Amino acid sequence: MVEKLKEDLTNSLEKALSTKELKEDEVKKTVAAVVEKFKDEIKPENIEEITDYLLQETKRITTKLGHNTGKVSSVVVEGFKEGLEIAGKGKELVKEFVKVCAHSAKKAGLEMMKLPLSFISSFIEGLKEK
Repeated sequence: MVEKLKEDLTNSLEKALSTKELKEDEVKKTVAAVVEKFKDEIKPENIEEITDYLLQETKRITTKLGHNTGKVSSVVVEGFKEGLEIAGKGKELVKEFVKVCAHSAKKAGLEMMKLPLSFISSFIEGLKEK
């Protein structure tokens, strides 16, 4: 089922990012909706795999469509985090997601220094909640 989640994330991201202007709220809502739909598939043991995939796909799609990868990655991460919260996945899984984000960003070739402040601040907020 994780494969279906990944497929849905890819299709939804491509659709949401296909506009010339970046519609941040639209992207956030789209990602959150996919998370809600597949909430039962998202578990602590696969959150890193899903996050790796999410950021790699975001980078691939934004590069292809010419959007700012760092900015879009930040919006996508915020949407995923909101989706986890809306789906009632609990603070522990949200914290785990926030923790793996930095590692996944590095693996996807997204340097933390080049990511927008909103990405980094949501990462820090997640760590504070420990």
